Amino acid sequence: MSADLEARTAPEGAPGAGTWPAVTVVVPVHGDRGELRQTAQALAAQDYAGPLDVVLVDNGDNLGLERSAGALPSVQLVRERTPGSYAARNAALAVAAGEVLAFTDADCLPEPAWLREGVAALVAQEGPAFVGGAVRLFARDPERPTLAELWDVLNFLQQEDYVRTQGWAATANMITLRSTLERVGPFDERLKSGGDREWGERASRLGVRAVYCPQAVVRHPARARMAELQAKARRVARGDVENRRRSGRPAFDPGVVRAGLNPSPRSTFRRSADLPHPSPRNRARYVAVALWMRYYTFGAKLTHVVRTRGSGQRP
Repeated sequence: MSADLEARTAPEGAPGAGTWPAVTVVVPVHGDRGELRQTAQALAAQDYAGPLDVVLVDNGDNLGLERSAGALPSVQLVRERTPGSYAARNAALAVAAGEVLAFTDADCLPEPAWLREGVAALVAQEGPAFVGGAVRLFARDPERPTLAELWDVLNFLQQEDYVRTQGWAATANMITLRSTLERVGPFDERLKSGGDREWGERASRLGVRAVYCPQAVVRHPARARMAELQAKARRVARGDVENRRRSGRPAFDPGVVRAGLNPSPRSTFRRSADLPHPSPRNRARYVAVALWMRYYTFGAKLTHVVRTRGSGQRP
């Protein structure tokens, strides 16, 4: 942790206790059709007591970002022509003013205490660290979730597992010091998926600690259509294969092969009990889509391995 932050008292309780460092929130935006407006309102409602500004990165195919960002009292708009959210996040760093950098996405809804809780957890650390906060998925109509929403709510963005078990944090909800990010280096712009995992693994090798903060909550809408789930599965599969190649690991390990070829309907049904509305119908629908997604993801990974073997192709 930087010397000036080491001398500070970690914030406790309500805003105003202790000294709060300046924060820049980085939000890459691609293909926005008005959803950003709600994200901007959620950021404007933060109860953070320190200096706060937001950098929006226009990464293409957006409409009226200035209007959508109208709720924010302090915002900069940056344009990045290189496609990809990691290139967009890197572009924000050149203009970000904060000592602390907080990352979220343009379809996310940070709860009012997000920054207060996340920064408190970060400043409390005695060494270099990054914080991954909770990501809560929600269906647009909780009483009538689509097939895709049933799967996404339980399986997408398992942040606690990412941070506590795997040592990285999804950039839908990640907070760190600027000095830590400069030490680790920028995100890998060659990756279209998995760049947050690659950054976290790089940070871990340098002794940067991953910290989970369940009180720093960001809400995220679940994907509503199967086509969206499948597109995400293909991106994740490609990103995972490329990460493994870069680290010298095989594209598949025995556990991945077993899980892909021999899924357990029984354990999947037990998992369905965690649905927000676990009616018998919803549980049966969840099992069907979960088994389909397991096979589809395995197939997407295998397809990418075969297509790119020896070609040096990146996703």
